[in-house]
Amino acid sequence: MTTQANTITTTTAATAATAGASAAVAVAVAAATSVPAALAPIASAPPALVPIASAPTATTTTLRQTAATVRAGLSGNALKIIAIVAMTCDHLAWLIFPGFSTHPIALSMHVVGRLTAPIMMYFIAQGYYHTRDVKRYVARLLAFALLAQLPYSLLFGDTFTFPFGGLNVMWTFAMGLTALAIYKSDNPRLRPWMKQILVWACLFAAFPGDWSMPGAVAILYMGRNHGNFKRQMLFLMLWMACYALVYALAIDPLYGCLQLLVCLAIPLLACYNGQRGAFSSGTAGKVMKWLFYIYYPAHLLLLSLVKLLG
Repeated sequence: MTTQANTITTTTAATAATAGASAAVAVAVAAATSVPAALAPIASAPPALVPIASAPTATTTTLRQTAATVRAGLSGNALKIIAIVAMTCDHLAWLIFPGFSTHPIALSMHVVGRLTAPIMMYFIAQGYYHTRDVKRYVARLLAFALLAQLPYSLLFGDTFTFPFGGLNVMWTFAMGLTALAIYKSDNPRLRPWMKQILVWACLFAAFPGDWSMPGAVAILYMGRNHGNFKRQMLFLMLWMACYALVYALAIDPLYGCLQLLVCLAIPLLACYNGQRGAFSSGTAGKVMKWLFYIYYPAHLLLLSLVKLLG
């Protein structure tokens, strides 16, 4: 019995020792193969889900930046295209319905045409603050005024005679911009009284141009009130009302009243987002820059030829 008890005791001890050794081995293996808690997500994540793979590409980043910089509203290019279309519509009306026609279609086309002048006057005033060389800007306007004068006279010579509208609108724009440049000049050699004389000389020089002296004064006052849209539009309408009054008294009453509809351009100008818009860089940007300058004398030449051949 004693021998049997000793055998059982020895067997139990051996079993316990074996179990203890197995537990120790298991702990060691677990310790060797375990991953720190901070690294567990990375270790367990599939290779395809590593965050680096989801990083945005350069193209995506560029598109996001472009979308963020585009503002709602009408760009400068969009407004200028509207002005070109409206001008063409107005000039076609003068060709199709000669003189001061009261035909509803003619009047409707002239109403559309009232959008052009205020838009272009506004951008002439804005352009003063964005041009690199105001002298070249004025010279460019004068050069195209010279190019446009002959076809302008052929198209409108029997309707507008000197001094009322005898010169094309590019001349008026050039005089308005020159007056603004002189007014804003910080040249010490120009005394205040000298600046006053030169400004008034430019404004009077604009008198025989299309939109006459009030058109040049409107550019001057919109330029003086740069950054204050309400005051710009207030002065625009003030001087356009003066033009409408003179037009009604000296040329035609109905068409004089029609000039007041330049107010229709104000909501469009209020939508201006301060950006040049699409096609503003590269070759397309150069085309858009010169579009109005070239289109103005070109369309006058085409319409005047149609008139002569008709």
